[in-house]
Amino acid sequence: MMLLSVIPCFGLRAETFDYEKIADHPRLLLTDGSVGRIKKMIRNKANKDLMYVHYEIIAIADQTLDEKPCKWPGEGHILATSRRILRRVFNSAYAYLLTGYHAYADRAEQEILNACDFPHWDPAHFLDTAEMCMAMAIAYDWLYDYLSDATKEIIEKNIVEKAIRPSYEAEFYNMSSNWNQVCNSGIVAGCLAIFEKIPQVAKERIEKSISSNPLALASYAPDGGYPEGYTYWGYGTAFQTILISALESAFNYKSEARYATGFMQSAYFRQFMSTPTFGAFAYADSSTEQ
Repeated sequence: MMLLSVIPCFGLRAETFDYEKIADHPRLLLTDGSVGRIKKMIRNKANKDLMYVHYEIIAIADQTLDEKPCKWPGEGHILATSRRILRRVFNSAYAYLLTGYHAYADRAEQEILNACDFPHWDPAHFLDTAEMCMAMAIAYDWLYDYLSDATKEIIEKNIVEKAIRPSYEAEFYNMSSNWNQVCNSGIVAGCLAIFEKIPQVAKERIEKSISSNPLALASYAPDGGYPEGYTYWGYGTAFQTILISALESAFNYKSEARYATGFMQSAYFRQFMSTPTFGAFAYADSSTEQ
């Protein structure tokens, strides 16, 4: 009863979206003019941190060009494979947007089409499905003007059949752990990416995630501590940030979720859990390594 009484204060449940005004592609994490602004900052060398991240991403994309697409790992959990595909697609798609070099887009498309041939994305362990859905969503959205209609139809079909449809039976909606954050983020990204193709289903799934996510946001109260420790703070909070940012970029608004009690203060948690010797305190489900 106490949990039910505090959930409304975390904001997401009360949020509504004007689905008629969803942004054009790219709409996930990027807004109109984002790519141009990033290019300008890179040219002007205006932000050293941005420069570092940018060239790290380009380096990963370059490395990916020489790698073969991930193989179907067989039955069992495929989280490592989903994560590798997400990393490759995210960085390759970004590299294409910033450089216009078609090889990056082709490599991302190759990886995605290969993953679409997987028999499933392991919905029994929905983290695997969620990260794969995120990869699909990023590729579809960021490369929307580059991909052929045939490729987009394949991605749309796979997002629906291998991620959105299995989500109806998933248990993460009732969890307060990183599963809530990662899985809701992946499903919402998938729904936002192909929204025009499945508007009613997308609305229902987005609103299901929005009503579920406060369970995880409540974990940051009262002052930013994270009950799962250093490692899962990074995992859960990264995807929580993507969830908030994707909704904000798609609907051009500031999410109330960013103001959830303790959420913005939780960066201090990572700092406090770091040791003077660049390790981590083995609090909760965390090792001593960063």
